[in-house]
Amino acid sequence: MKSRYPLTVEGGQRRRWLWLFIGALVLLQILVISARFYTDWLWFAELGYTTLFARIWSTRLALFVVFSLLFFALLYLNLWLARRFSIGMDEEWEERLRIRLGLAVPTTSQAVVFWTTLVLALLVGSQSASHWEQWLLFRYAEPFGVRDPLFGHDIAFYMFRLPFWRYLHTWFTFTFIATLVIVTAYYYINRGFEVFDTLTAFSPGVKPHLFLLAGICMTLWGVGYWLDRYDVLFIPNRIFTGAGYVETKVRLPGLHLLFLLSLFTAGTFVWNIRRGRVLRVPLFALATLVLASVLVHVVVPAFVQNTIVNPNEWGLQKPYIERHLTATRQAFGLDNVEERTFEANTNLTLADLQRNSPTLSNVRIWDYQPLQMVFNSLQAFKQYYRFKDVDVDRYTFGNRYQQVMIAARELSQPDLPASSQTWQNLRLQYTHGYGIVMTAVNTATAQGQPEYLVRDIPPQSKVPLRLDRPEIYYGELTDNPVIVDSRLDEFDYPTLHSGAESENQYTRYRGTGGIPIGKNLLAKLAYAFRMADSYLLLSGDLTPNSRLLFRRNIRERLQAITPFLMHDRDPYIVVADGKLWWLCDAYTVSDRYPYARTMDIALDAFRYYRLNYIRNAVKVVIDAYNGTVDYYVADETDPMIRTYRRALPGLFKPLAEMPQSLRQHLRYPEDLFRIQSNIWALYHMRDPRVFYMREDQWEIAKQQSPESTIPGGEFQPMEPYYLIMRLPGEQKEEFLLLTVYTPLNQEKMIAWMCAKCDGADYGKMVLYRFPKERTIYGPAQMERLLGQVSEIRTQLRLWDQPGSQVVWGHLLVIPIEQSLLYVKPVYLQTTGGGEQRIPELKKVIVAYGDSRVMADTLEQGLAKIFGAGSPATTAPPSAKPSASTTPAPVQSGLKELVNQLAEAIRLAEEAQRQGNWAEYGRQLDRVKSLVRTLQNQTQ
Repeated sequence: MKSRYPLTVEGGQRRRWLWLFIGALVLLQILVISARFYTDWLWFAELGYTTLFARIWSTRLALFVVFSLLFFALLYLNLWLARRFSIGMDEEWEERLRIRLGLAVPTTSQAVVFWTTLVLALLVGSQSASHWEQWLLFRYAEPFGVRDPLFGHDIAFYMFRLPFWRYLHTWFTFTFIATLVIVTAYYYINRGFEVFDTLTAFSPGVKPHLFLLAGICMTLWGVGYWLDRYDVLFIPNRIFTGAGYVETKVRLPGLHLLFLLSLFTAGTFVWNIRRGRVLRVPLFALATLVLASVLVHVVVPAFVQNTIVNPNEWGLQKPYIERHLTATRQAFGLDNVEERTFEANTNLTLADLQRNSPTLSNVRIWDYQPLQMVFNSLQAFKQYYRFKDVDVDRYTFGNRYQQVMIAARELSQPDLPASSQTWQNLRLQYTHGYGIVMTAVNTATAQGQPEYLVRDIPPQSKVPLRLDRPEIYYGELTDNPVIVDSRLDEFDYPTLHSGAESENQYTRYRGTGGIPIGKNLLAKLAYAFRMADSYLLLSGDLTPNSRLLFRRNIRERLQAITPFLMHDRDPYIVVADGKLWWLCDAYTVSDRYPYARTMDIALDAFRYYRLNYIRNAVKVVIDAYNGTVDYYVADETDPMIRTYRRALPGLFKPLAEMPQSLRQHLRYPEDLFRIQSNIWALYHMRDPRVFYMREDQWEIAKQQSPESTIPGGEFQPMEPYYLIMRLPGEQKEEFLLLTVYTPLNQEKMIAWMCAKCDGADYGKMVLYRFPKERTIYGPAQMERLLGQVSEIRTQLRLWDQPGSQVVWGHLLVIPIEQSLLYVKPVYLQTTGGGEQRIPELKKVIVAYGDSRVMADTLEQGLAKIFGAGSPATTAPPSAKPSASTTPAPVQSGLKELVNQLAEAIRLAEEAQRQGNWAEYGRQLDRVKSLVRTLQNQTQ
């Protein structure tokens, strides 16, 4: 029967345009998906990961098909039944519906039902396809060999299986509730039932259908309560995480009760199918379920907590606190920390210093931020070169184990002049960065600048370090695709000597990276569509051998290949085998480890990870020239990486296959160490009673913020720092990552912890505790004490004048034997200039025991404290000794010294009148040096 209030748009022409518009949208979506799929397949094929791509997409497709068909079958079958049970509408009924709903209601044709159901099924299936990772973990789960203490399941059940069971439950609950709502609306529209005051009249078959669906929904709701039992293992309590007294004695029995009540409610719907007053018993059961849910989740737990647990908390919660402590240390890899005693004596001798000279010669007096500013000002050379970051690493030069700071000179296309940002320049010519800068960590020139080991363009090296391929096609700033093997030569590097701008060097790419698009018209079309770049099709500069370097940013590259891993925020550049490589740490993480503490780790301003389990399971190597990406398993004991390895064959390689030239540059990651050290500040307490009382809680030591311009100013938690040193009682120096602890809300030091980075001991963590009965100056206390030294305070006031600014470096605590040295660099820079400022290293402050001195170099500072004969902080091999470590030359006669002294005073006064405080400081240092020389001569 036709409706008297048709919904059709007047005019067949407008209807055709509507269908054409919808068809165009569908076609556009198909093109977008197809282009993305094809271009991703080409990209994965370039990297040799077609097996990975096929596994992921076949899993997504399988889930899409299965869940789409299942949803379609369930919904369409129920709508087909509803159509059979409906008797249709007469005009009076249609008029009443129109008044109720405010619109005309057409009869629902079979075609409308079919296509509507199909569209809904496709939408549901596409959402299900995104759960491919959960399915693979569920299918290939590897056991942990550890069981939770409450239910007795292996941890793998919670990490790998429960999340997919949860998703299945959510999916079926949504599907049946949606089916119930849609079918009810269908019956209502098609006069399947009518409500007369308190009486509801059903057409034959309608009531059994609806009540059976309602019963299924209530059953699924009960299954949700059954699965909710496992969530008590992750509930955050005031003192710990996981099931405590209230959860085990109240919530768990309550959830069992709710499960049974849900089944009973489902039974009432089925039982009432043939009863007269159909809604009374089910509604009563449903109300009982709601009331019980409020009691179980809110009222009773709060009552028990306040009346039973709080007055007797320690005794009742003790076994649960023990579970929490054990689980947290296991989940964060802290169950094997070795603890030792550190005496913090003040009896160092010259012999001790000499024995630890490799440690002293690797003490870092350059901080990341000032050095990055120096590099960008003095080593970028052109506005389009940038050093995004400065990293710490170690190299062996000859027989010397040397800690260095290294940075990659990348090409930043957005920093090109606006007139140079043409399509040919951006895609074909400005394609890569060039080279690195490497400096020693412990030396500076007479002008306060770093002592370069590798510098300039092309790279000039003072150390035996081979670099045949300095080009950087893949990096942290390479955000845009480029095309190689075109008709145009690529810009390689600028010629820097005067008058030779026309002699800039050009090159052609000789690597293996890139997707062939010269002969593959389909690939060219697909990438042009994806990149919205029509010039890719129109340009006459492409050749049959042209290749597209796509996804060149290494972070984007890693995220596209392994979105299921958490990647470290600080990839670092390495020189090995004559090439440049990026090394990046990757982590397996989860928030499903029972009883473990949960943390939120910010990745950037918009993304964060919630986790209570983490392992540095993977080391990733990216070739900066060819773009190859290799994943090496660094922790074979991690069940998560073993599971991923089974699920995604061909992706992960054994660590033994990594070239030795790269393995020697592996380091313990700062991100992981920062997480672990923060956890350890609380969970070093193994006694549950001490933990309950928080009697021995620690925190990361605080130090003065580099932004603070006065001694003892603003403070912030110390960053962990790398150091080459010999641990007390051990035989040789090694590369370590170190942090320092103080008691909570106190400033004296209580302990320090390190993670080893070398050889077979890689990853081993050692904690050194100080005697509790003694006061060991913490970094913040030492910062304040340094500010009270008159020589230091006076000198800093002289420098910190309008036009110049004193920058405090990071304070380093250096363990030597069973004693501690404190080292803090001081820099001077102008107040203007932004990123173009050039900080200068002016002084190094050294503290030991009650001695606190400021000197030009670390060597001189040690000499002031320990006397003549202190070990030299030697210059790197093949390098000339730093001018800043060389004393002022001694002149043959006193008259010459006096003349030099007078000249230095004159220049200092002139600089003071001109407000040139940097020059004033340099001349003042010269005056002091000449005075000391004069004193020695007169003696």
